[in-house]
Amino acid sequence: MFNRPATSTAPGKPARRTRAASVTIAASLGTLLLLLTPPTFAAEPGADFMTGFNAYENGDYAQALAHFTPLAERGDSAAQYNLGLIYSEGLGVAEDPVTAARWFTPVAEKGNSRAQFILGGMYERGEGVGQNHDTATLWYLKAAEQGHMYAQYHLAGKYYAGRGIAQNLPAAAQWYSRAAQLGHVNAQFNLGLMYEQGLGLAKNERSAFKWYQLAAEQGFASAQTNLGLMYLEGRGVSQDFQRAYKWLSIARASGAHHPALEILTDKLSINEIAQAQEQARSWQTEHSR
Repeated sequence: MFNRPATSTAPGKPARRTRAASVTIAASLGTLLLLLTPPTFAAEPGADFMTGFNAYENGDYAQALAHFTPLAERGDSAAQYNLGLIYSEGLGVAEDPVTAARWFTPVAEKGNSRAQFILGGMYERGEGVGQNHDTATLWYLKAAEQGHMYAQYHLAGKYYAGRGIAQNLPAAAQWYSRAAQLGHVNAQFNLGLMYEQGLGLAKNERSAFKWYQLAAEQGFASAQTNLGLMYLEGRGVSQDFQRAYKWLSIARASGAHHPALEILTDKLSINEIAQAQEQARSWQTEHSR
């Protein structure tokens, strides 16, 4: 049984070349997206948001800076966020986390969940700001309460591990649940683990099975293993050796071999094993598209 939670560390820096995206698309873990909105204030002479945005997309960061900076100084949130991105990634300038934090902060204070999540990570790592776990937790919480899935997951991880704050397993379970319901695969696995072991909530193997299954269907190898073992042992679900063999075979193909797979060869006929193997291959084919 895999009984260690998927880890949640402070989110790292974004990929070196982040493309622009609509404001309606949530930022993925480790990826920061540009906000595509018109300037809030009248532009300085010669400063134009879309010109700066297009320059960024074309890799002309000096031009982007020339247009975003005066707009940001006048309080335009999109320009401020984009400057935070540029200085955070060192695009056309030296990496400058202090300046990045300076520009992300007013955007976060105005309620933008992406900027709040980014600042949470910066305070957790002590990048561009003094390391402060209480402040990191505050920003994660603000973003999490707005439905930011990755903030929910990182906040849960801080509570689960007591990383810089007091351990609080019920709070960890609450936030893993919120992220899991939005589809975060690590959160789904961790929530299954907490239900299985009764950590921070009442032990419930049926609920553990549910969350392992959702994570397993997303390709999470440890969840596939635990799902197979629950079928093998009849915990949280009716005992089914063929389904156990199927999921343990899928987990093995994902890089997580468990000796129970060999044990099942003594419990199944040759035909039953062949059927389970075919079901595993069909699943892998379907999920490799």
